[in-house]
This record gives sequence, structure tokens and C-alpha cells, in this order.
Amino acid sequence: MLLFDDVSTSGYHSKDFNMPASYKWLATSVKMLAKLHAASIIVEEKLSKKLGRTVRIDAEYPNAMIENLFKGTVTQSMPRSLCGFILSEANQFQSSLSQDSLKEKVEAICAKIHEHMKSDKIRNVLNHGDLWGANIMYKEDHDTGAASAYFIDFQMIRYAPPSLDLMFLIFVNADRSTRQEHQADMIQLYHKELTEILTSYKIGICKAFSLDELVASCEEVKPIIVCMSLMYSRFLLMSKEQRQKVINPSRASDKKEQITSNAEGPLISRIRGLMEDLLHICEEMT
Repeated sequence: MLLFDDVSTSGYHSKDFNMPASYKWLATSVKMLAKLHAASIIVEEKLSKKLGRTVRIDAEYPNAMIENLFKGTVTQSMPRSLCGFILSEANQFQSSLSQDSLKEKVEAICAKIHEHMKSDKIRNVLNHGDLWGANIMYKEDHDTGAASAYFIDFQMIRYAPPSLDLMFLIFVNADRSTRQEHQADMIQLYHKELTEILTSYKIGICKAFSLDELVASCEEVKPIIVCMSLMYSRFLLMSKEQRQKVINPSRASDKKEQITSNAEGPLISRIRGLMEDLLHICEEMT
């Protein structure tokens, strides 16, 4: 038997995914993410010092770091399902790309997902891997303005660049206007928090990564993050039958099933914002 705390009695609640994240919610969650990633680095540095050799979590615990999402049938069905959705929606936006060219570029992005699951350009850390609103418990005191958060559901943990967690947190939960206005702020906030935590443990930020390295990594993973965020957002709009087509590759197709043209609401608006981001990325691809 497993017993858990009922944190709702303390005022914590998960975010309604239909509603875009506020600046306060994002900032609080980003700080919590910095703590998680800092803990990963602290453990590695302490073990390295104790054992007299470089320790990395993925090498020490390989069986615990196996990819749980992008494997098997999902890697086959995701590009097909995502392409079908994107092609059905693209005519709502101005784009210089033909549908064949757009499909080719989206498939190319999806094909590179595994390349970004671990980086040789920035220090990898223990990632939560699934930071959409339902997995972030949040509490805010509207009288004092104080806010706190913590993460739940660590089924998708992976050892990966910090940018994967950070960018997914921003893109899957915030609307486009918030991202455009505050993405750089959130990256800087994350790095500042990480630096302060590591410094308190007498670990220099040079042991982790510079702000410039983090920014570059965030730009590098942005295409796959936009695709992942579209998949999550679209998944919530699907019927049970449609969801099975994504999970089961034998039932997945690139049939153009337009599902947002006559729909409205905050989630639909976020999906359209992600579509704009993706089209812009594809147009810039050579």
C-alpha cells in the first residue's frame, strides 16, 4: 500500500492545461526546475570528489536512464500523426512552403529527436521529462504574493541537456505572446537560480554551463520542443479513437484531419501559436 499526502489541503493544485501559464507560474516553476537540475550536478560533483573520478548519473545508473517516451511505436507514429495535423492546419497561415516541403521538414525535425536526448555541447542533467501543467503542483498566496511549486510524476526522467526541460516547460504551458516577451527572461532566471544554488554548495557555475551555452542549447532544441508541445496540446483535443492512432503506428496516418478551424478557446489559441512558431522554423531551414 502506498500513502500520499493530500497537498490540496495545503493549497497546492495542478494547472488547468486549457489555460495559458501566467508569468508568476512560469517563474516559480523555472526556479523549481533549476533546483532539480542543480541537485543532479551537486550529486555528480560530490560523488566525483569522493570516488576520485568523474561521475555521471547516466553511466552510474544506466538502467534508470532508459528513454521511456521516444522509443518503439511512438517514434514511428509521431511524425506521421504530427504531419497530418500540421498539413491540415497550415492553410490557415501564410507560408512560403508547399505542403510537400513542409511535410519533409517536419519529418526531418522529428527524425532528430534522439540526437537531442543527450548533448556533447552542454553538460547533461537529470531531466523530469514531462513538465506540462498537470505535473506541476503550484500554490500562490494572493495576499503576500508568495508562490511555491514542486514536481510530480517522474515516469519520463532522462539524462539530457537542461534546455529540453526548460524549453518544454515554457513552450507547452505558455502562449506565444508570453513566450515572445519572457522566454529570454526565463532562461536568465533559470541560470541565475542555478548559479546561486551551486555557489551555496561551493560549486562554480563553470562546472555546469555558461548562460551563453544554455541560450545556444535552447535554440538548438527549439524545433523539436515546438513539435513535442504541439503533440501534447493536440493530444488533449483528441477523441479516444484519435489518441489510439498516435499510440499505435498501424492505425496512424498522415490524413489531413482539421480539428481546430472551427474551434475556439485558450488551448486552440496556444496550438495556433505553436503552429506559427513551427512554420517560421521550417521556413528558415535550408
